[in-house]
Amino acid sequence: MTTTEQAAEATKAPKAPKKTPEQKAAEKATKDAAKAAEKAAKEAAKPVVVKAEKDVKYGVTRPSTGVTKLVWDTADQLSTEKKDAVDRASLVKALEGKVEVGTIHTQYGRWRKYYGLTETKEARQARLKVIRDKKDAEKLAKKEQKEAAKKEAEQAAAAKAAAEKQPETAAA
Repeated sequence: MTTTEQAAEATKAPKAPKKTPEQKAAEKATKDAAKAAEKAAKEAAKPVVVKAEKDVKYGVTRPSTGVTKLVWDTADQLSTEKKDAVDRASLVKALEGKVEVGTIHTQYGRWRKYYGLTETKEARQARLKVIRDKKDAEKLAKKEQKEAAKKEAEQAAAAKAAAEKQPETAAA
């Protein structure tokens, strides 16, 4: 062995004796306990964040900030002044230049749904069916009336033609 090799070996740390499985398990348990304690300390140090409950009605959440809140607040204010639900045109006029028109229209629809001012899809379909049935009945009545008038006119024409024929046969 050369002197450099001897010097390198001298600077090396002496090898630790091999650990038994029990010693390894004890060290692992100690490390795991230390990690768990550290994690618990971190969790305890975190501030408790309490989330405010969202205001939800009819499946729509009321906005709490931003432009959408402005639209809703304006709609509420105008409705209170009017003592009835504000119409879309009045809301657009009140917010013109402050908020995009598309946003106003979207939020107006959500605002109406939130307050239950809209009808369900089934109710709307039923209402429209009644209107369609009424129109169909009116069309049918008008058609029957035209057909009856046409029959009367044909009968009157036939009667007139028959009346004109009779004097000829009587004269002959």
